Amino acid sequence: MHNWLQSLAAAAFIGGITGALAPEGRGRKLVSLIAGFMTIAVLLSPISEIDVSGFSGYAASYGEEFAIPENTLQTVISEEYRAYILSKAPNTVILGFTLDENNLPYDISYSGEDISELLTNELRIPKERQNRQEETND
Repeated sequence: MHNWLQSLAAAAFIGGITGALAPEGRGRKLVSLIAGFMTIAVLLSPISEIDVSGFSGYAASYGEEFAIPENTLQTVISEEYRAYILSKAPNTVILGFTLDENNLPYDISYSGEDISELLTNELRIPKERQNRQEETND
């Protein structure tokens, strides 16, 4: 730590002296820029000495501890799709739908107003995988 502080002070001192001795104009700006980069390099040099070998084990155990189960993720995604559809077509009853391996809507069954254009254009569910059930009034 002591050596690093000495190096930082020396870099700042050398940068200041060379900047003051440089001729006015573009030359001084260039020297100041180079001195600034040199000071930043010395300032950041301790980062290269950090031992990150134990970090991968910590990250792996952290990931296992806080992993979201797949079915929970699918439930959340399904509820988001359901809420989106109902926000666009509130008179629709969603009877069910499935997600593909990428958690995108694969097919859907619904009743109520015809939302086939919404499903095709916005959610990319082809019409052949849309099942609209007519309402029956008994």
